[in-house]
Amino acid sequence: MRSVPPRSGQDVTAGFPELRAEALAAWHKDPCSLSAILEVANRAISHGHYDLALRYADRAWRMSPHSPLVCQILISLLLRRGDAGHALPILDGLEPGLIHADLAALHVDTLRMSGQAEAARTALDRYMGLFAVEPDGALARVAGTLVAEHSGWGWI
Repeated sequence: MRSVPPRSGQDVTAGFPELRAEALAAWHKDPCSLSAILEVANRAISHGHYDLALRYADRAWRMSPHSPLVCQILISLLLRRGDAGHALPILDGLEPGLIHADLAALHVDTLRMSGQAEAARTALDRYMGLFAVEPDGALARVAGTLVAEHSGWGWI
């Protein structure tokens, strides 16, 4: 899934009147600014306009595919939409050393949601060895989900 960038002059905020002034103001500040693009995505998320946020998060990812934060935002929005298949390649551009526990949990969940349970289990095993797992943290939650879906699986 690669979202289509808006054509020149196309108003991507059409249909989102409460975001129109904010988005255009941020966009006009610097249309090539990663922070301006993320600002629009963040405002769209806070207003519940996830499709618009996804469009801007995808644009941010195209500008900075090696940013863990941008990858986390884009993957979260893709998973929210149920699009695990398109979320998996997002992690391909990240160096392993840039992946933190929350992003690791998203990776495992993406594998799980795309029907790759064994790959999810393998990735979770690897990540649980790399990170301290908080009992109420994202890795613990995704491990619980895998255990609930697959009897006989478990981690200590």
